[in-house]
Amino acid sequence: MASHSQLALSRFSVFSQSVRVEDGTPWSIATHTQTSPTDAFGTIVFQGGAHAHKAQYIRLGYDSDPENVMYLMEKVWGLQPPKLVITVHGGMTNFEVQEKLGRMFRDGLLKAAQTTGAWIITGGLDSGVVKHVAQALDDAGISARMRSKIVTIGIAPWGVIKRKERLIAKDAQIQYDPHAFGSSTGLGVLNDHHSYFLLADNGTSSRYGADLHLRQNFEEFLAKGDDNGLRKVPVVCAVLEGGTSTLKAIHQYLTKYIVLLSWLEAWNKIRELSREPNIPVIVCDGSGRASDLVAFASRYLDVDGVFPVEVKEELLSLISTVFSETPKTPQQILDVIVECARKTDLLTIFRYGEGRTEDVDHAILTAVLKRQNLTLPEQLSLTLSWNRVDVARSCLFAGGRHWPIHALHSAMNDALRLNRCHFVVKLNLSLEEKSRRLK
Repeated sequence: MASHSQLALSRFSVFSQSVRVEDGTPWSIATHTQTSPTDAFGTIVFQGGAHAHKAQYIRLGYDSDPENVMYLMEKVWGLQPPKLVITVHGGMTNFEVQEKLGRMFRDGLLKAAQTTGAWIITGGLDSGVVKHVAQALDDAGISARMRSKIVTIGIAPWGVIKRKERLIAKDAQIQYDPHAFGSSTGLGVLNDHHSYFLLADNGTSSRYGADLHLRQNFEEFLAKGDDNGLRKVPVVCAVLEGGTSTLKAIHQYLTKYIVLLSWLEAWNKIRELSREPNIPVIVCDGSGRASDLVAFASRYLDVDGVFPVEVKEELLSLISTVFSETPKTPQQILDVIVECARKTDLLTIFRYGEGRTEDVDHAILTAVLKRQNLTLPEQLSLTLSWNRVDVARSCLFAGGRHWPIHALHSAMNDALRLNRCHFVVKLNLSLEEKSRRLK
């Protein structure tokens, strides 16, 4: 473990101010910072609650290689690779949602994580949507000791953490009471319901953004897998409320493209677009701001991406009210919302109280199955690894779908290997019965 720890830590650098900024000179990371080995890692011991709770942490560069981050998590922190990653986005300041919707979101998020062995990734700071994730653990009566069994990872910007100098230590246990710090404009404290923290540093102070860069790269790395396409992990984004930063995150998940230009293509002047790994997004309608605007747009947008005139006018009015302090114009924000709403293959709107409402956890897992371009056998294998027979029954075995016999044989073998024969029994499917049904 010690050798793994030293090797892992040697791969991470942090940023510090190196050159004084002259008047009128735009500040930049490349010009005004220098890198050095990380100087902050170890264990945070959260104080101020009924029980002390520990979390592993590291300060690392915003541009850290995701492969090195994964090495740290597996070899040093001892985490098992996830079967699913649920990345939660939403408002950064505190907000209220309808009681029933909030409870459904929290219950569904926790159930999806517990039943599938998922990692939950958040912004890590004790405000906004992160507090709703923390409340999910409290509502379920999960003690501080039991929280270690639910992998919650906070990816937070180093530059906005209050009293971050306390965390500068090497392999030490740091006492940290988030409730004891006074108020500071532009700064925040770490949420004590997380077990792991990646504190992203880009040399700035009191600025957000370093965390989003690291988070996006890490999630894309997990979704893509290695160079051979192995170790891919399904990633799904769940959104509650949110401002313009959340809207930008939704847009990035839904519309991320890369351009591949090979020598032959360049010679023939042909460009080919290849999609990055699909990351579906679940938006909770009724939770406020960005979520409600995307949900509203998705309801009225036609197949050509056009609204009725009165709907467009209403949307522009809502945007100007909700995002009155943003430098972008309402039309610019609407353009982003429209691009999001048109991605019906990846976007799911969870509408509480409208007809038959499925649970949030079911919506999350169903979105993963439908939006990941997986074959039917891969989908069945995934539901088996999650041990979610209800999702398999409703998504994979409804409507008389044709199933290859070899896929069912493979599923039976996987069930035996995982000691989950009940999974097949509950599906009420034997190979013989399925064979007769397909004839």
